[in-house]
Amino acid sequence: MKLQINAAKLSSAIADGRGRGVGDEYTPWIQIRRSTSSPFSNQSIWRLPGMRRASHFLSRGEREIATIVSFAGATDIREQYPLFAWPHPHPADEIHGVHSNSPHIGMERIAAEAGIKLTHYPRTKIPVVLTIDLMVTFPERDTSKDQLLGISCKPRQGRNGGYPLRVLERLELDRRYCARADIRHLLLHPEMFPRDLSASLTWISPDSHRNAWGAIRKSSTYLDFVDRVGRKAYERPPYLVVEKAASRLSIPSAQAGEFLKIALWTQDLDVDLNRRLSMSSPFRPGGRAMKTLLASMLFGRRDA
Repeated sequence: MKLQINAAKLSSAIADGRGRGVGDEYTPWIQIRRSTSSPFSNQSIWRLPGMRRASHFLSRGEREIATIVSFAGATDIREQYPLFAWPHPHPADEIHGVHSNSPHIGMERIAAEAGIKLTHYPRTKIPVVLTIDLMVTFPERDTSKDQLLGISCKPRQGRNGGYPLRVLERLELDRRYCARADIRHLLLHPEMFPRDLSASLTWISPDSHRNAWGAIRKSSTYLDFVDRVGRKAYERPPYLVVEKAASRLSIPSAQAGEFLKIALWTQDLDVDLNRRLSMSSPFRPGGRAMKTLLASMLFGRRDA
């Protein structure tokens, strides 16, 4: 998808903050509109867990991977992140502070070094602003600064098929852009992850904002709820256990439901999410080990 753009519109988009901001203040470079969407493309506007703003995903695979990365421990995900052709501030500057890192040389120079031709907006000499699917922020345990991870999302190709040359070139540009900024880059396929994991994460996504989770998880009511559910839900149908815990603690069912979602999302309750959850079947442990494995694969660390 390309913006129908000229020099004035490009300047306006940049002045409006497209592709800038962090957290709920981020504005993706590419935004889904009724006029640009397709009934066959699986594009979606989706609120990731813990966020207030809606994210713009150009495929179902992007949305599923973003949700999994969020569960694994990402603190921010900037989708459709622009890789400007000209020299520009480092992608981490908005996290670490202005001028904390050397400016990025820009995609035009990177493409030239790689021998890859950039396309231009129609009837202009302006290189198209390429975007990487996900620019992820995650806490690095060995340093005092959050780190970045660039992710390109693509369906896995079959044995007899490969990516077209143009797709391979785009992936190489993503990789080189991240490498020049000292950002780890991954190519992820939605097929890498169990199908039921995505469905489970969608079902347990908390409704409350991430900023509220810390206080909720420290509250005596929540801790008591998790303890009560954790003692019985591996032997009995969880819906009965949750109902009884809510009754004993005199909390509304909606609050108990949100407590359960937070406990499952954070794995305060160790529950296997690689199979579709059922509130009629006892929980099975294994979620914490799986979350640790995801964090290791994505962020290169051993603990989530």
